[in-house]
Amino acid sequence: MAGNLGGLLVAVVVGLLVDHPLVAFLTMAAIALITVPARALKAPIAEVRSPSQP
Repeated sequence: MAGNLGGLLVAVVVGLLVDHPLVAFLTMAAIALITVPARALKAPIAEVRSPSQP
């Protein structure tokens, strides 16, 4: 649910900035740069939480 809310929030913010294309693009770029490392950490954290069975 948080992912859907985040996507909606990003869409609204960029929609408000549509008259300023550079600012809208930079906003989307910043969001992408923030979320890519967060998604990359998701798998290693899941492995730490549930170690594989021998």
